[in-house]
Amino acid sequence: MAVDLAELAKAALIGELEKLRDEVRKLAEPLSDVELWKKPLEESNSIGHLILHLTGNLNHFVGARLGHTGGVHGDGPADARGVVCRTGRRGGDVSASGR
Repeated sequence: MAVDLAELAKAALIGELEKLRDEVRKLAEPLSDVELWKKPLEESNSIGHLILHLTGNLNHFVGARLGHTGGVHGDGPADARGVVCRTGRRGGDVSASGR
Protein backbone atom coordinates (compact mmCIF):
# COMPACT_ATOMS: atom_id res chain seq x y z
CA MET A 1 0.00 0.00 0.00
CA ALA A 2 1.64 3.18 -1.21
CA VAL A 3 1.45 6.34 0.84
CA ASP A 4 0.57 9.48 -1.12
CA LEU A 5 2.61 12.19 0.57
CA ALA A 6 0.70 14.96 -1.19
CA GLU A 7 -2.61 13.66 0.18
CA LEU A 8 -1.15 13.28 3.69
CA ALA A 9 0.22 16.82 3.59
CA LYS A 10 -3.09 18.13 2.27
CA ALA A 11 -5.05 16.37 5.02
CA ALA A 12 -2.65 17.66 7.69
CA LEU A 13 -2.86 21.24 6.38
CA ILE A 14 -6.64 21.11 6.21
CA GLY A 15 -6.79 19.76 9.76
CA GLU A 16 -4.54 22.50 11.11
CA LEU A 17 -6.41 25.27 9.27
CA GLU A 18 -9.75 23.95 10.54
CA LYS A 19 -8.43 23.96 14.12
CA LEU A 20 -7.23 27.55 13.72
CA ARG A 21 -10.58 28.57 12.15
CA ASP A 22 -12.45 27.05 15.07
CA GLU A 23 -10.20 28.83 17.58
CA VAL A 24 -10.71 32.23 15.90
CA ARG A 25 -14.48 31.65 15.87
CA LYS A 26 -14.39 30.67 19.56
CA LEU A 27 -12.49 33.84 20.47
CA ALA A 28 -14.68 36.13 18.34
CA GLU A 29 -18.03 34.59 19.33
CA PRO A 30 -18.48 36.47 22.63
CA LEU A 31 -17.84 39.84 20.94
CA SER A 32 -20.73 42.01 19.84
CA ASP A 33 -20.65 43.40 16.30
CA VAL A 34 -19.63 46.76 17.75
CA GLU A 35 -16.71 45.16 19.62
CA LEU A 36 -15.73 43.12 16.57
CA TRP A 37 -15.48 46.18 14.31
CA LYS A 38 -14.24 48.80 16.82
CA LYS A 39 -10.71 50.06 16.24
CA PRO A 40 -8.65 50.25 19.43
CA LEU A 41 -6.80 53.24 17.94
CA GLU A 42 -7.74 55.38 14.94
CA GLU A 43 -4.71 54.27 12.94
CA SER A 44 -5.20 50.57 13.70
CA ASN A 45 -7.49 47.78 12.53
CA SER A 46 -10.45 46.18 14.28
CA ILE A 47 -10.50 42.50 15.14
CA GLY A 48 -13.01 41.93 12.35
CA HIS A 49 -10.77 43.67 9.84
CA LEU A 50 -7.79 41.56 10.91
CA ILE A 51 -9.89 38.42 10.47
CA LEU A 52 -10.79 39.60 6.95
CA HIS A 53 -7.09 40.10 6.15
CA LEU A 54 -6.22 36.66 7.50
CA THR A 55 -9.07 35.03 5.57
CA GLY A 56 -8.13 36.78 2.33
CA ASN A 57 -4.47 35.88 2.69
CA LEU A 58 -5.29 32.24 3.38
CA ASN A 59 -7.78 32.08 0.50
CA HIS A 60 -5.12 33.45 -1.81
CA PHE A 61 -2.25 31.27 -0.56
CA VAL A 62 -4.12 28.01 -0.15
CA GLY A 63 -6.49 28.43 -3.07
CA ALA A 64 -4.53 30.26 -5.74
CA ARG A 65 -1.01 29.14 -4.87
CA LEU A 66 -1.39 25.63 -3.50
CA GLY A 67 -4.67 24.65 -5.12
CA HIS A 68 -4.07 26.47 -8.41
CA THR A 69 -7.68 27.71 -8.42
CA GLY A 70 -6.82 30.89 -10.27
CA GLY A 71 -8.34 33.02 -7.48
CA VAL A 72 -6.88 36.39 -6.69
CA HIS A 73 -6.27 37.96 -3.30
CA GLY A 74 -9.29 40.27 -3.57
CA ASP A 75 -11.79 37.41 -3.93
CA GLY A 76 -11.60 36.11 -0.36
CA PRO A 77 -12.39 38.92 2.09
CA ALA A 78 -15.74 39.85 0.55
CA ASP A 79 -16.90 36.27 0.99
CA ALA A 80 -15.64 36.18 4.58
CA ARG A 81 -17.60 39.25 5.70
CA GLY A 82 -20.82 37.31 6.16
CA VAL A 83 -18.99 34.76 8.31
CA VAL A 84 -17.18 37.30 10.46
CA CYS A 85 -20.06 39.70 10.99
CA ARG A 86 -23.01 37.81 12.39
CA THR A 87 -25.54 40.40 11.19
CA GLY A 88 -24.15 40.57 7.67
CA ARG A 89 -23.30 44.25 8.16
CA ARG A 90 -20.00 45.93 8.82
CA GLY A 91 -20.55 49.37 10.20
CA GLY A 92 -23.62 49.72 8.03
CA ASP A 93 -21.69 49.59 4.75
CA VAL A 94 -21.89 45.87 3.97
CA SER A 95 -25.09 44.28 2.76
CA ALA A 96 -26.37 40.90 3.90
CA SER A 97 -24.65 39.32 0.90
CA GLY A 98 -21.30 40.42 2.30
CA ARG A 99 -20.48 42.81 -0.55
